Amino acid sequence: MLRSLITLTMLLLLAAQLSLSDTENGDNSEANISETLQLLANTYRTATTRAMDIGQTLLDFSRMYYQDHIKSMADKCIELASDTTNSMWERISKKWTEYYEN
Repeated sequence: MLRSLITLTMLLLLAAQLSLSDTENGDNSEANISETLQLLANTYRTATTRAMDIGQTLLDFSRMYYQDHIKSMADKCIELASDTTNSMWERISKKWTEYYEN
């Protein structure tokens, strides 16, 4: 994504430099400037689309990795902690009841 943004910035600078060199030579026709701006707009759209596609691919990969590797381990740890808490609470309740019954 960073590479796409750098490429986009370089293309914008190149187009601006070309536009400035055309106006210095006296060729500042509106059609030429319009073509340059259209090229810049198309380049921007392409770069934006590529960056979004890369971001979506990374997000999909992250979700898949989480589901396959992290969630399965986390679920086991959560279940163990829950079981430990429940058994501890049962022992405390049992001792508390024994203490007050005697």
